[in-house]
Amino acid sequence: MSALDLGLKAAVAVDGGLFGADLALDAAKQLSADTLGRGLRDSNEMETRRAAEMIRMDRLDQARRANLERLIRLKPDVYNMVAMGRKVPKGARVIGKIDEDALDRLAIQMSEGTVGS
Repeated sequence: MSALDLGLKAAVAVDGGLFGADLALDAAKQLSADTLGRGLRDSNEMETRRAAEMIRMDRLDQARRANLERLIRLKPDVYNMVAMGRKVPKGARVIGKIDEDALDRLAIQMSEGTVGS
């Protein structure tokens, strides 16, 4: 028997007899079960949302990588221009620091279909 059960029985036994204690104990158990059920539902919803967000982020990352690979394969000059942040000669080999942020923005825009908008 839990401390809650003992405390409720003692409080109601003093006030209204043992019959009232059992009713109060049942009501307290139901309230605890309802609160626990709500807490579990909220926790499950949060876990579901968190898992869905992780899946969404993984899909976005996969789309970003696929878009960059496709851009390198189909339009290497555009890739080089974005990577360097300036126009480079056709067929040039890019040497130096690559602007990863610009490439990420381009890849995300490609996956959203908003390139050039």
